[in-house]
Amino acid sequence: MKIVLLGDVGSAGGYHAGDEAMAEAVADELAARTALEVVALSGDQEDTIARYGWGTVPRIGFADMASDEERDARLAAVLEAAGGESSALAWDDPAWQVLHAVAEADGVVISGGGNLSSTWPEHVYERAALAGLAARFAKPHVVTGQTLGPHLTARHGELVGRVLTSAALVGIREAPSYELARQLGMPEDRLARVVDDAAYLDTAADTDELPPGPYIAATFAPATGLSSPEEYVASVAALLDSVAGTELRVVLVPHHATRGADGPTGDLAVHEAIAHAVTTARVDVLEPVTARRAARLVAHAELVLSTRYHPVVFAAAAGVPAVGVGVDAYTSTKIHGSLENYGLGALAFSVASLVRGELAEIVADVRARADEVRAHLATVDATRRPERTVWWDAVHAALSGSRVPAVPFAEVPSFEDGRWFPAATALREWSEVVSARFEAERLAGTEERDRARELVARVDELERERADLAADLALTRDEVDTLRIANEAAHALVSDPLRPLATWMEGLPTIESLRSELDAVYSTRTFRMLERPRRIYGRLRPR
Repeated sequence: MKIVLLGDVGSAGGYHAGDEAMAEAVADELAARTALEVVALSGDQEDTIARYGWGTVPRIGFADMASDEERDARLAAVLEAAGGESSALAWDDPAWQVLHAVAEADGVVISGGGNLSSTWPEHVYERAALAGLAARFAKPHVVTGQTLGPHLTARHGELVGRVLTSAALVGIREAPSYELARQLGMPEDRLARVVDDAAYLDTAADTDELPPGPYIAATFAPATGLSSPEEYVASVAALLDSVAGTELRVVLVPHHATRGADGPTGDLAVHEAIAHAVTTARVDVLEPVTARRAARLVAHAELVLSTRYHPVVFAAAAGVPAVGVGVDAYTSTKIHGSLENYGLGALAFSVASLVRGELAEIVADVRARADEVRAHLATVDATRRPERTVWWDAVHAALSGSRVPAVPFAEVPSFEDGRWFPAATALREWSEVVSARFEAERLAGTEERDRARELVARVDELERERADLAADLALTRDEVDTLRIANEAAHALVSDPLRPLATWMEGLPTIESLRSELDAVYSTRTFRMLERPRRIYGRLRPR
């Protein structure tokens, strides 16, 4: 089976462990079920080829566009080209490579992620384009392990609805996203609840030595949401200092970071700032690691602390207690959803709890009950792991045109019936509402700016049309004047030689005058006296 895979590999901002993990998981699972050839859309084709040995094509190209108007035009051009309109794209447009890849593939997979959101419109459009290409070339496409929204403008919602409803199968990883998919028109017979694609990523290939234990695996992203970067770093440092009296080290594991000539970026820059801010905690700052390495580090940790999504995903699947911190409505939806899938939604918190200093006591309580949490996770895993096997069987069946099995997703018990840390839970829910309002206002402002930009462009277009019409009118007037002058000259040329003839003709008697003269002749005495001789002459004249 040959598939075209879209999974945000080769990120422009450096290796992103979560995105790469989900794409790797798709390839692992399908390769376990069929002979597989992968062609991946990649932002760094050389890196993707070197890492995985996959075929690659470039991204379709929405990232540098400032408005939906531009993105809509690009989307239309790509789909027109796929429909046979070769002039829709330049001959060297990179999108041609994607078109050819889809045309030659057996199917298309849009792997898991949280990119179907108006926060990242370029990802919405790229997925809409790929789904549209699959439809043009009559190839099945599957959408795996998605978070939807939570913010979608009307236009983006329309596009996401097309991506979903045209798919042979769709996997959704949180309850709110599942409900949103239904609202966008996705039939439930092709819609499944699932855990994240990379939840059970195989880590056997990572054989490097683990950090000396026991340790806490922690990951902190640069996004700080409702807090300032300074109080965010200070609050994390204080939290880590609170566990310094124990035997645990803290291993900071970056998931999206680089170290270049200009210094560290992403998680690594934040981790170094935290390491400088702690006073008693024993902190190890790791350089960027692969997704499989990150998953293995989490699986061997005593506890996970994270403001990123995938450390929490890896932890729940590996049976490791995890405390997740959402900095906004988007990250909170994902982190809470991943923990809720394992009955541990109460361990998702707001960044407000972090900066208020409340997490130190919470972490201490989680550590004290770590054995209970691990036992709970083991019970849930006995349900989730077989479900995941059926899910990937269904993905393979949908791509190969076989009968797709029903994908189960059972209700699982919530630890402490979901009533663990009720005040912090209420604060998280309140923070989500506040963050969602801010994001909605930002998107509304973006839509207004886009609309204003469109109106300005339309005014400019009308001004150009007005100027063109004025120029055309002036040209027409010039042509009319030229024709008038030419007509007068032609009239003069013809009329001058004919003027004597006209004068002569004016002197000729008219019909009326000739008739009057004839009537006068008829009425004379002479004409009447000659009437009888005229009759005799008429009879005698030879016939």
